[in-house]
Formats: sequence, C-alpha cells, structure tokens
Amino acid sequence: MIRHIVWWTLKPDCVNQAEAIQTASSSLKSLPSVRSVDVSIRILAGSTVPCQVILVSTHDGEQALEEYKKDPVHVKFAQMITAAAQSRSCIDYELM
Repeated sequence: MIRHIVWWTLKPDCVNQAEAIQTASSSLKSLPSVRSVDVSIRILAGSTVPCQVILVSTHDGEQALEEYKKDPVHVKFAQMITAAAQSRSCIDYELM
C-alpha cells in the first residue's frame, strides 16, 4: 500500500477558502483508486511546517496512486486548491 501526503500553504488572500477546500475533498472518498482519504484544516500550533490544508490518502499500490492522480474528480479538486495555494509539498511512501 502507498501513503500519499500533501500539504499546502495558501495565499494570504485565500486562507479563508480552507474550509471550502476541505468540504470539496469529500468527493475524493468515492474514487475506486482510494482506500482512504483524510483532509484537515486544523493544523496544530506545534507543527514545524507552515500550512493550512493537509491531505493524507492511502492507495493499494503505485498504479492506484497514478489512477487517482489522473481521475477527473481529483483533477478538478487539484485545480481548485492549486488556484489558492502559495506552495505545495508532497511525500509518497510504501507502507510496510
């Protein structure tokens, strides 16, 4: 299984969109290439990375992750958050 973690720092004038982004992420949960997905906008003060939105998803393998990235529902979500994002960081790793 693959864990996909992405976090975004939003543009200062887009920080108020974090809740709408979290709500829009619910569409990702129904994708066949996704085992689980969680999105949070409640980043704790002790975090060492400045961000307003974090997404954690789990996929059966690298092929499922690639299918997820190309799925039209994900592409639409990605376009929404890209428009509001100042920066994006991502890490993918295999669960043992």
